[in-house]
Amino acid sequence: MRFSFGMTCTNPLSLIDLNSPCLRAACTWTVTCRHTDGVQTYEHRDLHNLAGFLMASATHAGLAARSDLRPFMLTRSFFAGIQRYASVWTGDCNSTWQSLRLSIGMLQNLCTVGINFCGSDVPGFFGELTDELFIRWYQAAVFFPFMRGHADRTTTRREPWLLPLSLRAKVQKAILQRYEIVPYVYTMFYFCNNRSWPFVMPLWMKYKDPELYDIEDEYMFGTSFLVRPIHSEDKEVRVFLPSNEVWYDFSTGERKEPGEHVYVAEKLDNIPVFVKGGSIIPLCVVTSIASTQQLKEVPIALLIALKGGEAQGYLYLDDGETVKHKAGEFTIFKFEFKAGKLVATIPKNGYNVLGYYKKITILGIHKTPNGAEVKGKEKAVEHISCEEKIGRVDINFYDNFILLKDKFEMVIN
Repeated sequence: MRFSFGMTCTNPLSLIDLNSPCLRAACTWTVTCRHTDGVQTYEHRDLHNLAGFLMASATHAGLAARSDLRPFMLTRSFFAGIQRYASVWTGDCNSTWQSLRLSIGMLQNLCTVGINFCGSDVPGFFGELTDELFIRWYQAAVFFPFMRGHADRTTTRREPWLLPLSLRAKVQKAILQRYEIVPYVYTMFYFCNNRSWPFVMPLWMKYKDPELYDIEDEYMFGTSFLVRPIHSEDKEVRVFLPSNEVWYDFSTGERKEPGEHVYVAEKLDNIPVFVKGGSIIPLCVVTSIASTQQLKEVPIALLIALKGGEAQGYLYLDDGETVKHKAGEFTIFKFEFKAGKLVATIPKNGYNVLGYYKKITILGIHKTPNGAEVKGKEKAVEHISCEEKIGRVDINFYDNFILLKDKFEMVIN
């Protein structure tokens, strides 16, 4: 397969839809079709998705030949190895609670076999839906590797800015949360790509609690988040937190013990999301934003979730647009917290990063610190607050005072 049109378009974005031969009886390609390579004969069902795979690989090659911009492709049909060329989505699904639940399992399956850049149509493709399902799907999709609002043209318009005010505010909150975790998501994509980790990981792959074997509606999102989407109209939401870990509620910072927890669904403004102790998660400080392009201009926050008084994490950054990262033009930050001291180092410095640190949040400290000192940066701290009952400390820095490109050490007194 090859491109036959000119090289005038440099837009690296492409959607490949309806790219699989039809299997219905009225179509040319049927389940009785046979293929041969001159040596062996194959049933069509064994090769069916190769058509979509080859179309995606050819499209990727054509886009890559046009410029040094990084191709982004979304394909409906695919085969083993598609992660080298395109992201995928779970197809045209109904706007129902059942479809939301099914998408959770489908994403776990896809990521388990190495196809990490995946998501579903949000909030479903066909049919109308309730406000409750609308917001719960958006809240779940915040913690999908690929998040895209999409719907059939026959449905009521669903763009967030066209929604009724009460619903719009909740959807906007979910979208802003997605922008907030983009540095973490981008970092996880780097490690998943280089270490063959599943981005959405079934809990049984990591933990040995027997209770987890039959749980399909919870998963690890990267290495640090445990997510339990609300996927039904049930009044209760049950969450099981694996043993031998420390867990914190992402919304409040409150520590949660391993085992089963039961929530009243109508009292939950957000879906249950938990941070694994021992993690340091890079976040964006966002109040309002319209695109990921603007994230290059917003400051970074670090969420430190302690386990035994220690935590560790990373931040990966490159230009986000070209393929120069393949030539080493990227930067990796490493964060370590131990004995009351946070150390930020840069083990790989191949990209000139912009921005600065604005806030450090530490979970697991139940006493208000006397202060915090940044080595070589006098009066860097603007404000310190502590919720002793929850065990949460927030340390705010002055704007543009601690730059991302600088290594630093901070000691909490």
